[in-house]
Amino acid sequence: MKASRLVDLVQGGRPARAAWKSLRAQVRDDLEPGLRRGRRWIAVEELVGHAIERPSSEEVDADLRAAAFLLKRLAKATDRPMARAACRGMAAALWIRVGSDDRARKHIDKSVALLQRTISADSRAMRGSRKPAKYHDLLYRRRYLGNEVMALRRFLDKEVEVAEPVKTPTLKSLRKKAVAHKPAIRRGRASVPTWDEIVFGLTHGDDASLRSQI
Repeated sequence: MKASRLVDLVQGGRPARAAWKSLRAQVRDDLEPGLRRGRRWIAVEELVGHAIERPSSEEVDADLRAAAFLLKRLAKATDRPMARAACRGMAAALWIRVGSDDRARKHIDKSVALLQRTISADSRAMRGSRKPAKYHDLLYRRRYLGNEVMALRRFLDKEVEVAEPVKTPTLKSLRKKAVAHKPAIRRGRASVPTWDEIVFGLTHGDDASLRSQI
């Protein structure tokens, strides 16, 4: 699995410091000016900046929990989808790091659902528009954030699978019956689903031209 910035936040160390700088800049740009200069975001910057690279301890975990709570409040306060999804993604990463996987899953599910609704609504609004360049740039940013959140979900599911392995019963081998050889049949090329259809289950029947431009 390819690592992402949110997964780096979970694992800590120097990669977490670099990931935090990148995510901090992104959220700062996406938040409304009032929230960006508010006490909550300033407190998040101080708490995470102080604890993100340090090894786990009671003090570090307390700082990360406080930052996760504040990020949840910021996600509820902002009206901008990108900022809300990023805040929930960072909160999920911090909860995983302190061992609260259930809370992390809730944030991940809400972030994915938000991106799903936003991408679907923007795709409908974009039909017939004469200025697709700005929309394509925004759609790319949202898909990139979606990849980040889905990488965090895969990381979380992998941890659960390792902790609770599932044993499958062994099956007895059976003799294969002789079957007449069938000639190979050439078939048409299968259509490749888009990233949205794989991750979000979206279908854009009228967006064939849009896909070719992304």
